[in-house]
Amino acid sequence: GGGEGGRGGEGEMSLPALVDTALVKVFLEIDNNSSPHHRRHHHHHHHHDLDNDGPNLMEEEESSKALLAFLKQETECDLDLTEEILTKKGKYKELVAFFKSREEHEKALILLKKLARSRKNNNDTSSRGHRMMQGPDATIEYLQSLVPDREYQDIVIKYAEWVVKDYPQKGLLIFTQQRQHQQQPEMRNDSNIRKKATNNQGGGGEQPSNSSSNYIPARLVLKLLKSWCGPDIVVTYLESYLKNTSNKNSALHNELVFLYLDLIRRAKEGKGSSNNKKRSTNDDNKRRRKNVPSAEHIQVLRTKLIRFLRESMYYKPELMLGRFPESELLEERAVLLSRLNEHREALAIYVWDLNLLDDAIKYCGSNYDESHKEQKHVYLHLMHVLLDPSSLEPTPARVQAKPNVEEAVKLIAEHYARMDTSSALDLLPDDLDVKKIFPILKAIFSHNKTRSRRNQVTKSLYRIENLRVRSEYIRTRSKQVRIDNQTKCFYCSRRIGNAAFVRYPKDEVVVHYVCSENFQASVEGM
Repeated sequence: GGGEGGRGGEGEMSLPALVDTALVKVFLEIDNNSSPHHRRHHHHHHHHDLDNDGPNLMEEEESSKALLAFLKQETECDLDLTEEILTKKGKYKELVAFFKSREEHEKALILLKKLARSRKNNNDTSSRGHRMMQGPDATIEYLQSLVPDREYQDIVIKYAEWVVKDYPQKGLLIFTQQRQHQQQPEMRNDSNIRKKATNNQGGGGEQPSNSSSNYIPARLVLKLLKSWCGPDIVVTYLESYLKNTSNKNSALHNELVFLYLDLIRRAKEGKGSSNNKKRSTNDDNKRRRKNVPSAEHIQVLRTKLIRFLRESMYYKPELMLGRFPESELLEERAVLLSRLNEHREALAIYVWDLNLLDDAIKYCGSNYDESHKEQKHVYLHLMHVLLDPSSLEPTPARVQAKPNVEEAVKLIAEHYARMDTSSALDLLPDDLDVKKIFPILKAIFSHNKTRSRRNQVTKSLYRIENLRVRSEYIRTRSKQVRIDNQTKCFYCSRRIGNAAFVRYPKDEVVVHYVCSENFQASVEGM
């Protein structure tokens, strides 16, 4: 059979193998006859033959495509002989396709690695094949096609290592590109590779493309990336993974926060994000050699961290606080405190430690919720922070802080509708000049009076509505219905008799109780 290289029991080539291997030679001969080198050698005395380059190049391209298409199929070609023939001709793309059709993935990936690291030789007749297969792209594409099949997980991991180490950013596509296609399957054009992987599972039916059960688990990918490269690449992978999946695993969300913290710490210490023992080359190395200002890099990382802390609902804030330095990353700390409903401490950070009163007011606006026990008092918490800094957890800025009565009065004036005004006024100093708060009191009384009137009107409207409904209820109940031997069900047209029935007051319709559900459905469907 084809899986055994097409040879019989005595080592002789079987007839199907002989035919298919001969076809490979035919395709190669056609390709050779249509090549520019062959034409120049055969017609070197005829200048006008240069005009035929266009059509013959097309013939060469067509013959190459035909050979590639043939080798992608399940053929009976002799494995060793076909490999030898294609290697001599420098048909590496075709050889990789042939290996793949035979599920000789290790052979294909070893060849791809060798070609990827080779340098083009102008005197080499196979230089075109080398050029097409240089770099990591062909290996990445090949590994991507194997990722959905758990059977090939060990092979993917084995050959992904050199790609990720040499080309970290591109190498991540091995683990992330498939998941992006999973989310947007209509964007995938070439499904031939994917079909081959699913058909080889032996189940007979095609596995749904949106199944993620066979993908390499994210925890395993994280572990591998940590051993292959620096934390910046691990962060890039996890960012992509969480963005393109709906994974709610708190451990992964926690991990990304910890990774951001590690990168920020490294940047502050001037260590950079790469491990000295990890090898990184090409575009990624060039990018790292750029002299990016440390402060700018740290700010980018902090912006990402703050955004993630605000947007993600699945990390555990109670596990985070102990990992954050108390005197640094204060804005990030404030976000964590808000998640824990520690609003007063979060506001203290904005007002006294960061000196960002406007941000504290915005914080109140975004966290205020009248129906929530903790969040409905957020403006009152800000009043406490402004007027009694000595009651807060001590920090250098808070120890020296003086009550900011002016801003507290201003806060009441602008946001009294969102706070318990009685409690807010009690927080103001007793010696405060009444002239300063008189306009506020006037506005509060006016607001309360308006709200009281509005509540009275609303109460009257509800009362009128209640009376109307009660009156309708009494009138409806007072009506009687007479059931005799001639009374028929409106739905099934049979007599009601002694059976239970339902009367619909609006249309004075009577139906059997057992018919009422179907009758109701027919009415709603009209």
